[in-house]
Order: sequence, then structure tokens, then C-alpha cells
Amino acid sequence: MEAGDLESMPAGRAVLRSAKCPPVVLETMPWYTGPFAAEVAAAKIRAGQDPTVARNDDDPEPDDTSSLLPRPPKAAVEYPALETAS
Repeated sequence: MEAGDLESMPAGRAVLRSAKCPPVVLETMPWYTGPFAAEVAAAKIRAGQDPTVARNDDDPEPDDTSSLLPRPPKAAVEYPALETAS
């Protein structure tokens, strides 16, 4: 692949290279659409981080029929409130 090929790849794709193996194109999964979204959000809260996610312009389209990823939930996942030290 040339640099231009990499730059023209759609959002949500990555190339994995490993020693003695041919490169493969992967489809990435944002943490907030995966099966462990609630667990990751809870870990972010425990770490004092806000788990709120805003859709980015370059996020993969949920209606992309070529996607092998599970569809994101239609409703927002409910996360416990972020506790702040007072």
C-alpha cells in the first residue's frame, strides 16, 4: 500500500503489520459501541474521567452495510453519575 491508499481508507479501518505476517486491514470498534461499553465507562468513572461520548465526524456510519461490527445501541447507555471530590 502506498501512503495515499492509507490516507483514503474510510474511518474505522486500520492496518496491522506483524513480523513475518502479511499486513491485514482491520475494522476498529470504538469502546462505546462494543460489548464492554458499560464496564469501560465504569472504569473511566473510577479513574475520575467523564465517560460521556460525543459522536465524531469521522466515526464509522452505523448504517454502513459493509461493516462487520455490531450496531451501536439506539439509546444512550446509562452510566452512574461521576462523583467529584468536594
